[in-house]
Amino acid sequence: MSPIEIPFATQPIRLLMGFLCAFFAVGILWFVVRGFVIYLRRLSTLKWSTALAGAIIYVLMFGFALIPAAIFVELVQNPKTIISDAGISLDATLLHGSTRIGWNEIQRVTCLWSRSRQITSLTIHGVDGRKITVGNSGIAALGPVHDLAVARLGNDVVERCWIPFRQ
Repeated sequence: MSPIEIPFATQPIRLLMGFLCAFFAVGILWFVVRGFVIYLRRLSTLKWSTALAGAIIYVLMFGFALIPAAIFVELVQNPKTIISDAGISLDATLLHGSTRIGWNEIQRVTCLWSRSRQITSLTIHGVDGRKITVGNSGIAALGPVHDLAVARLGNDVVERCWIPFRQ
C-alpha cells in the first residue's frame, strides 16, 4: 500500500487563515505595546501593588496575542497525517510532538459526515489515550481512508458515522 498523506490545511485555507492570524496578532500587539511602553516609563513612580497588577494585565494581553500567533505557526508548518501499512502518524510541529498509532493499537475510530453524506473527519483513538484527527476543510471526502480503516480493523472498531448538529 502506498502511503496516503493528508495535510493539516490546504493552500487557500493556509493563506486566508494565515493572513487573519497575522492580522489579529499584529493588531493586538499594536495596541498593547503602546500602552506597555507608557507603563514601563511610569513604572518607577507606581506603588508595587499597582505595578504588579499592571504587569499581570499586560501578561494577559500579550497572552491573547500568542493565540493567533500559535495558530499561524501551525499553519506555516502544515503537519501531515500519513496513513500507511505501519499505522497512522501525525507529523510534529513546534507546538506538539509527533503521534504514531499502529493498526494494532487502535481502540476505536469515529467519523463525521457532511449533509451530503461525504466523510469529512476521522478521529482515531489509541488504546493508551492518544488521538489523531484526520481531515481538513479542503478534503471533503475521506471515504477511501474510512474504507481502509474498516478493511483493516472491522466494523466493531470503526463506529458508524454521524452528522454534527443534526436536528
